[in-house]
Amino acid sequence: MRRLGSIVIAVVAVATAGLADTAAERRPVAAGAAVTVALDRGEVSVVGIDRAVLEMESDVPLAVDGDRDAVTVAPAPGHAGRAAVIELRVPRGCELEVRTVTAEIWVDRFEGDLTVRTVAGPVRIDGTPRRVQVEGVSGDLVLDVPTDEAQIAWENGDVDVRGVRRSLRCEVTRGDVAIATDRRLADLTCRVISGDVAIAGPVPADADWTVDTQMGDVIVQLAEPADAQLEVTTAVGSIVSDLVDRTDHRSEVPGPQESRTLIAGDGQGRVRVTVLTGDVIVRR
Repeated sequence: MRRLGSIVIAVVAVATAGLADTAAERRPVAAGAAVTVALDRGEVSVVGIDRAVLEMESDVPLAVDGDRDAVTVAPAPGHAGRAAVIELRVPRGCELEVRTVTAEIWVDRFEGDLTVRTVAGPVRIDGTPRRVQVEGVSGDLVLDVPTDEAQIAWENGDVDVRGVRRSLRCEVTRGDVAIATDRRLADLTCRVISGDVAIAGPVPADADWTVDTQMGDVIVQLAEPADAQLEVTTAVGSIVSDLVDRTDHRSEVPGPQESRTLIAGDGQGRVRVTVLTGDVIVRR
């Protein structure tokens, strides 16, 4: 993604007196302000800073509406349909929402609550946001943040998630999912209709994980500490594991379905892996 510091811009500020052209826009806002940026096409880049100001740069005139507590940034009237590049520098702890139709999105060094809604285009989120909610139709998503809570609803594209600490919910229609777990990730739900799922990392003793895919393989690579009982089922496929197998084979029924009860450590956490068509591999 391009960096925008060298772009010479005209920003249009919406005020009670109308639109005023300036070379750049910098306005004071509350440290916890609600900041929204909306763009149809192009690129959006947002960086958190340690000042209670909102700094904006773009290659098209911008309409900036609101006050210290709530600000909306978008291309000015007459420029809404054009491809644009917008860069914002916002207070690290503010509440941020990014809305695009077809655009690249990049967020970094941000610590507040973050919401991203896009139709098409890649999204990358870095930094340490408190909570993250991402919704998208197409494109790839990279979420590399030690956030407490993340919710992802993605239709078409690959999803790469790293470092979520407490709760992660990920729903993908079509695409591969890779999750690098944190040792504190107690709540995990990952549901995929068509695509592979790869999970790597520790499993805490209080884990309550559910992983489902209708068509695709699931690979679980455990790392220390790993303390869980894994209930693994595939309707059409095979299960391969080097963990302790505590399966009660007396309850098995004839047919292609295969189920296993696998133990890591003392088996305190609970991990459920269900595959309709595909293989499951669990390694330690």
